[in-house]
Amino acid sequence: MGTAEFPVAKIHQIAALSCLAWVIVNIAAHLLSSWLWKGYKSLSTSNKLGWCNRIASAIHAIVLVSNQAWNLADPQLTADPLFAVSDGHFRWGSVMYGYLIYDTLYTLVFYKAVGSPSFILHHALGLVCCCFGLYFNKLALFGIAIEVFFEGTTPLLHLLGCMKVAGLEDTVAFLVAGLAFAAQFFVFRVVIAQYYWYLMIKSVLALEHRPAWGWAGIAVYGALSALNVFWFSKLVRMAVTTCTTPRASVQSRKRTSAFAREREENLLHGSYLKQVAQQGPKSFPLQHLQSMTSECSADLAAHAMAAGVSATVSVGSHKKMS
Repeated sequence: MGTAEFPVAKIHQIAALSCLAWVIVNIAAHLLSSWLWKGYKSLSTSNKLGWCNRIASAIHAIVLVSNQAWNLADPQLTADPLFAVSDGHFRWGSVMYGYLIYDTLYTLVFYKAVGSPSFILHHALGLVCCCFGLYFNKLALFGIAIEVFFEGTTPLLHLLGCMKVAGLEDTVAFLVAGLAFAAQFFVFRVVIAQYYWYLMIKSVLALEHRPAWGWAGIAVYGALSALNVFWFSKLVRMAVTTCTTPRASVQSRKRTSAFAREREENLLHGSYLKQVAQQGPKSFPLQHLQSMTSECSADLAAHAMAAGVSATVSVGSHKKMS
C-alpha cells in the first residue's frame, strides 16, 4: 500500500485537496458564468448544475492528461508494467481519486438534476480501479493509460455539451467539434486503447504464475475496449446522419420544435390560470405548477427526439461510460 516515498497518508492528503479544488472550480464556474454570460441566468437549475460540472470536469481532464501523459514513457513503468510504480503514478492518480470523490458526491447531492444509475455505477467502478492502483501497487502503467486516453476525450465532449446548452447545436462550429470528437475518440479509445490491452495480455501471459488479478485486469480492460468500439459505432452513425441532413431540413425542424414548445407553454399557462380561477391560489400551490412544468418538458423532449432536431445531441451520453 503506497511506498516509503509516497505513503498512504500522502495519497489521502492529495485526494482531499483535489476534491476541495474541484468544488472551488465548480463555484467559480457558476460565478463567472453569471457575470460573463447573460443567458446563464435564464438556464434551468439542472442546466446550470450540468454546465458548471462540465467545466470542472473538462479542466480536471486537461490538468490530469497533460501531467500523466509523461508517465507513460517512464522507463521504470514500461520495463515492468504489472508491478512497477512511480511517484507520478501516485501523485496524479490521487488527484483523479479526489476528483471522482467530488463528482460522485456532486451527482448524489443533485441526483434529480444530473444523476442516473449508470453514472453512479460508472463512478463506483472508477473509484474501485483508483483504489486498486493506489493501494495495491499493481497495473500502474495501464491505469495511467486509461487516465490519459479515456479522460483525453473529455474536454471536447463537454465542449459539445456546453454548446448545446448555449443553443449552438445547429452551428457549423458544433458540427466541426462533433466530428473532431469522433475522430479523437477513434484514435484514443479504439486504436491506442487496443494496443495497451494487447500489452496487458502479453505481460500477464509472460508470467510463470499468472495471478487472478492479472486475468481480472484483462477482463475489465477488454470490457472497456468493447464498450469503446460500441460507442464509436454509434458516433459514426450520428456523424453520418448529421452530415447528410440538409441544412434547410434542420432549420425547418428547429422552427417546428420552437412552435411546439411555444404551444405547450401557452397550454400550460392557460391550464394553470384556469385552475387558479376555479380553485383559488391557495388550493393550487407552486409544487403543482412545477410538476406540470416537468411533465411539459418531458413531452417536449419526446417531441424533439421524434423530430430528430439534433442528431449529435446524443453524444452527451458518452460521459456515462468514460
